[in-house]
Amino acid sequence: MRNAKEMDYWDKVYARKYNVGLKKINLDGLNGFDEVFFSDGIFVLCGLNGVGKSTIIAAIKDVLGLQLTENDSYKLKNSVIKAEFQGKTMIQCTNTQYDRLINKQYDIENIHFLDSLVSQRYQDFCIHQKHFEDLVEQAEEYTYSDDEIIELNYLVGKRYQECSVREFEDIEKLGVVPYFCVKIDDIEYDSRSMGSGEHCLIPHLIDT
Repeated sequence: MRNAKEMDYWDKVYARKYNVGLKKINLDGLNGFDEVFFSDGIFVLCGLNGVGKSTIIAAIKDVLGLQLTENDSYKLKNSVIKAEFQGKTMIQCTNTQYDRLINKQYDIENIHFLDSLVSQRYQDFCIHQKHFEDLVEQAEEYTYSDDEIIELNYLVGKRYQECSVREFEDIEKLGVVPYFCVKIDDIEYDSRSMGSGEHCLIPHLIDT
């Protein structure tokens, strides 16, 4: 990515107002980590394989109150994790029962965890499905509103004019698979043609 383009993205990030931000997390020696501090807005975890990035992510999910995978639970090893969030006031949480962010009168529905590996499985399904058009015809289409498209464009860094999604339900080993169609100027494309990052970032806004 060109440096100028990178700075465009960061300018948008810093201009954004966030209601609550993660300030620090204390893993109490787990995987060699004690206190880890975070900057305002969007931050990035970088490091070689095996240094503990996914352990930090699992710890953040746990103090938020998000559902953990078996792999997350294995990494955390029943450790007590402490965290501080900055909202209108400082919010202190742990990953113990009734002390997560979800228990602090914060709407956990506003928090989404996007797993790129799961998104890739969804995309692979759409690409390799033999009777794909029949599947599309059977699924109800949801069209994003103008406000939702503005949010999508901010998150994905695109300039969609139109976006819609269908849900393929009860897919073996996958559950519900989302299928997206978008339009930019005169160009229309769908989940099968999207870059993996684009496909992962489009949030699932359907009311269920």
